[in-house]
Amino acid sequence: MNRCWLLIRSILLIILAFSLVGCGKNKNAPLYNALPINTDGNPTGKIVLVEFLDYADPHCLKMAPIISEVMEQRPNVRIVYHPMVLNPQKEYLTKMVLAASLQDRFLAAHHLMINSTAKLTKQQAINLLSQAFIDTDELTQQTNGPEVASIMAANSKLAKTWSVTAVPTFFIGRMNHKPQELVGPQTLTQLLATIDEETSK
Repeated sequence: MNRCWLLIRSILLIILAFSLVGCGKNKNAPLYNALPINTDGNPTGKIVLVEFLDYADPHCLKMAPIISEVMEQRPNVRIVYHPMVLNPQKEYLTKMVLAASLQDRFLAAHHLMINSTAKLTKQQAINLLSQAFIDTDELTQQTNGPEVASIMAANSKLAKTWSVTAVPTFFIGRMNHKPQELVGPQTLTQLLATIDEETSK
């Protein structure tokens, strides 16, 4: 991949990350309008399910198949992921996924990491992400680079804005409405019921 293009793209991502967090006209906009790389499900869905997560948290890992089922049963829902770090000893997991986003491989890396049942070392995480056609040499260099640090800072600021102190934390709603907040692991029934309630508004 052309290094010049990667640099330009990284700069644009940094600018966009901070502009989303700093957007003051609509408090919900930064929450719902994640970078395109962080979006799953229906990209044009009017109902948005936002998840703040940490790849080192076992509760977040257990939610992965439930989120997949939500996408299956409610194809009108857009999913937005905001990775954050609550366990500093395992922050390399989040950093690696965000570094993969600089290669346009966020979702592939996210799904590999969030569905992993093993307690991954750094090298094991790199080996895992190599399955997603990620340039692991580039990944290693970018993990502790300024682009990843900027995206992490933006996500941390967003979490503070919405008083997120635990993972997983979910926000479900529409752009111009106050979202419903669900803290901690949720059942499929709970998520679907909240989605349906927001859809009916």
